[in-house]
Amino acid sequence: MKLIVQPKNSSLCGHSSIAMVAGITLEESISIFGHEAPSYLKDYKRVLAELNIEHGEKTSVDNRKKYAIPDKALVRMQIRGRKTGHLTVHYKGRFYDPADRIYDSKEEFINSYKESNKNWRIDWYMEIKT
Repeated sequence: MKLIVQPKNSSLCGHSSIAMVAGITLEESISIFGHEAPSYLKDYKRVLAELNIEHGEKTSVDNRKKYAIPDKALVRMQIRGRKTGHLTVHYKGRFYDPADRIYDSKEEFINSYKESNKNWRIDWYMEIKT
C-alpha cells in the first residue's frame, strides 16, 4: 500500500483513500469522482463499483466495545456530534492517513487525533475485498 497524501486544506481524504485501495493516482480518483468537493458513503460505493472493487457494507463501530477492523478497509473517523469526518485506509494493521502519515496501530492513530480534539472516534469501516 502506497500512502497518497491529500493536498493541505482540502476535502480530498475520500478521493485519496480510494486512490490508495485502487492503486491509482489522486488525479485519476478525482476524475472518477467527478468533483473535488467533500465525498460521502454513496460516492465511495459508486466509485468502488466503477473501479470493479468488491467491498462489504458499512459496519458501524461501538467504541465502548472491542472490535477488529478487516485487513483491508476504508475507515471513517468522526468528531462525536458532527456530520463531517475523515476517511483513511486500514491495511494489515496499519492506518494510511491521507492527511499526513502512516500509523502502526489503531491506538496510535486514534490518539494522534485525540490530541487535537478528545471527541474523535472511529465511526465505521467498510471492508475492501479485492
